[in-house]
Amino acid sequence: SAADLATVNGVTSVVVDAEAVTTLTGIVDDVQSAFFSGGVDLSDSVDVVIIDVFVDAADINGLDAATSGTVTITNSTNITGTAEDGADLVGSATIVTDDDYTVTLLAGFVDVADLLAIDADTSGTIDATAVTTISGSITDVNTILASGGINFDSDFNIEVEGPVTIAQINALDGQT
Repeated sequence: SAADLATVNGVTSVVVDAEAVTTLTGIVDDVQSAFFSGGVDLSDSVDVVIIDVFVDAADINGLDAATSGTVTITNSTNITGTAEDGADLVGSATIVTDDDYTVTLLAGFVDVADLLAIDADTSGTIDATAVTTISGSITDVNTILASGGINFDSDFNIEVEGPVTIAQINALDGQT
């Protein structure tokens, strides 16, 4: 397990040879320690199984970049992060999720294309109440606003890219 490797790594100054490990299971902190401490030598293709219920999308993407194996987060019921990190996570062919996790987006700007990717990947709720601005084409913005699985705050900005009519703008105005 990742916890065992972290323990061994913590009591020796010798690099721990874990090249034979085919699957590394544990919480994100222990798995990150195994990959990034410099004290554990892992195979470039080791599979990872994360057991945390709450995970950060950037952390999972970092682990995904560290191995050509799969990163399984099916135990994780809530993913937090930026919409861009969330879209990278769901767009990876080597990250395995359940289809009903929830997402909590961090404050700030969101490209609607990223939000569309996340919404298409989960049947769980997306908490976008911290989002201050969404940006995309009128079609994509309308698709996101019509999604029943995304919760926005009542006060956020919408930036529409591309052509748009006055009637479309007026329709959007009533939704923020």
